Amino acid sequence: MVAVLKVRGGSHSPNPGFLSTEGVQIVMKSFSNIYYELATWTANIGMGSLWGQVYSTLGQWNVTIVGERDHSVGVGGFVLQGEYSFVSNQHGLSVDNIITLELVMPNGTVATITLVVTRWMG
Repeated sequence: MVAVLKVRGGSHSPNPGFLSTEGVQIVMKSFSNIYYELATWTANIGMGSLWGQVYSTLGQWNVTIVGERDHSVGVGGFVLQGEYSFVSNQHGLSVDNIITLELVMPNGTVATITLVVTRWMG
């Protein structure tokens, strides 16, 4: 028997069967904290957040981010799929702008992954 496991972020996928499962479903809705660090100009965004929440929170500091154009889309799916933003021509894809990821491993341990940022100009 094969266990079916799906992770649900913003539930925006138009693909049949992507939003439900007969197996285990992990809903990321509780991972929706959004913090902005003024000193470093960085944002800490939970993968369960929706882009509307992100823009509303960051708007308090008059900053924006490489994110989805539709405010009802979830952060996790958009970022991990490397989608385009209104500012992608100037700043790349959202996944190109990630500095650190926090990953929960299957055994429950938490790993912090720091990405090396390389910028190129074409």
